Amino acid sequence: EVPLGQRFSLEGRNSTEYYRYDHPDDVYFDYTETRNALLLRCNPSWDLSVGAGPTIGFFVSPESPDDEYTEWGARVAVDALHGSRLWISASYERGRRGYDTYDTDAVLTVDVPAVYSDYTYHRVNLIGNLRVHDGVSLTAILDYQPEDHEREGDDATATLFSVSLTYAF
Repeated sequence: EVPLGQRFSLEGRNSTEYYRYDHPDDVYFDYTETRNALLLRCNPSWDLSVGAGPTIGFFVSPESPDDEYTEWGARVAVDALHGSRLWISASYERGRRGYDTYDTDAVLTVDVPAVYSDYTYHRVNLIGNLRVHDGVSLTAILDYQPEDHEREGDDATATLFSVSLTYAF
């Protein structure tokens, strides 16, 4: 994160996975997957930060071209503190994933086999921690990712929800 004056900053994020197998096959094949985000953040106070910016991701595999995709989107994020008692981080990203070998017109008009179909995605992330009492805290995590595919029947939603109550002494 790079400060841009007193109230603004620019945050860059990168997540990359790079796999190379000695003997790649149909299940375990070489690939590179990367996701990048750039957020312009406004920090109106020391306990609040709001940001927005573009995202882009790629999946590249020499052995499995049907898996290759490019995705692009936009993300908004809010981080808030209330002293040492409450911390919340929330983000929403909406974007589009397009598979390099997917032909929308052919798949929708004729019976063409395709492993994946292009889709619009939504990624909702929420992490919060509440200090209930000295040594006792409640933590919640929500990751919700519905997909709206072009091909009927491919829609999917991944959801992760976790709550924990901890006591530290």
